[in-house]
Amino acid sequence: MLNLNFSNTARPTAIELRQRPCMDIFEESVETQLQAIVAEKKGDGFKVKKTRYREEGGRRVKKDIEVRVRPWWWTEDTGKGVIYNLTMKYGSQTVAVKDKPTIVAGKDLNAVEKVLKAILEATKSRDA
Repeated sequence: MLNLNFSNTARPTAIELRQRPCMDIFEESVETQLQAIVAEKKGDGFKVKKTRYREEGGRRVKKDIEVRVRPWWWTEDTGKGVIYNLTMKYGSQTVAVKDKPTIVAGKDLNAVEKVLKAILEATKSRDA
């Protein structure tokens, strides 16, 4: 008889092979938010290019469009001054840390930038 080794391992699907790790997607989102803060400080709006497929003349056509980036931060007037808050997102889902969905960043966009850089550093250090 043949001396063969058998296994229950199944071949991965094409979709499984193309999927990116969740943390890589989150890191990219944080980096996009950092770019949006730089644009906000300059007074510019920030947009990213996305690929969309549309029907034109009965055919699906690939188009690159610019999409506005929704900022994760917002301001709150506390009566003592304006405070910037931050809510992290993964797609449309809010990422809560210690069961709290909001991070109090500080009094200006520089504080929000520091918080986002700390989050980015923490996510990148997970591999080390």
